[in-house]
Amino acid sequence: MTCNPDPVREGFRWAVYCLAQPAEMQLSLLPEFVCKADELALTFDDGLRELGRERSELSPHCQASLDALEAWLCQMSEAGDEGLWTDNAVRNHPSWRGVRLLATAVLAAFEWDAPEPSPRQDVYVPAASG
Repeated sequence: MTCNPDPVREGFRWAVYCLAQPAEMQLSLLPEFVCKADELALTFDDGLRELGRERSELSPHCQASLDALEAWLCQMSEAGDEGLWTDNAVRNHPSWRGVRLLATAVLAAFEWDAPEPSPRQDVYVPAASG
């Protein structure tokens, strides 16, 4: 299989595009009422699940790039450092710079252009107040 998953895997592609963007763009893609750092990582995790079995059919180069990004995000999560999951961390923490570099490597492996993704507000529903 080539690196390009089926077009129905747009959630996966969108998640990678988001992670490869500069910090301010990453933060602008998500609504104000969510924990944006968490959502960036969770959206990627959801995208991997969406990719499903097809992931094992990717070329070794594509698989390695995905594995590296997934491992990096897992390491960040397992560190137990709540400070990594803030807007400020997305902007300034070296771990988030690493995320952007690894996501850019995934884009290159899949031979995807890196257009600015559009916000997907339809995915997020604010909790009812009151």
